Parts: sequence; C-alpha cells; structure tokens
Amino acid sequence: MKNFELFLSGSGIPIFYIKIGLGFVFSFLITFFSIPTIVKISRRKNLMDEPGIRSSHLREIPNLGGIAIFYSIGICASIFAYELFDLYKFLFASLIILLYVG
Repeated sequence: MKNFELFLSGSGIPIFYIKIGLGFVFSFLITFFSIPTIVKISRRKNLMDEPGIRSSHLREIPNLGGIAIFYSIGICASIFAYELFDLYKFLFASLIILLYVG
C-alpha cells in the first residue's frame, strides 16, 4: 500500500482525495453488482416486505438491501481507510449492531 501511495503522491493530488474517490467508486461497484444477487436470494427465500396500511410500496420489496451496503462499506473501509480502525474502533462494531437490528 505504501508503494501505491508513493506512486500517487507524484501526481500532485493529495492522497486523501484519491482515497475518497477510489473508495466511492469501488463501494458503488460492489453494491451495484451485489444487489441483483441479493434480490434473487430474497425472491427465492420469500424474504419480501409485503405492502400494507403502513407501507408506501405498491408491490413486494426485498428486505435484504442493507446487506449489500454494509458489505461494500466493510470492504472499502478496510482497504481505503484502514487508519480509521484505530481512531473509530467502535464505529464498525456499531455498524454490525445496526445491521443485526435492522
């Protein structure tokens, strides 16, 4: 990772902005390609939210969309923001708790 940072530092763009850009792009791609698989699993296992009185949906919607977002944040944060694990050690634990509660 240090060699990659040295290579990118020669371009004149701060490393922070490059990491944010790459993290956003890879997180979007991981989510974009994992959503169809999760929707297929939701339909096969019948894990759908049915429309009702309190729902604004007109048809069945898969419940597992947050898993793709959690998966992409977990992968991209561990690759592009590994420095944050020391500063925000409880942030990722709270994300796991929110995943299970949601």
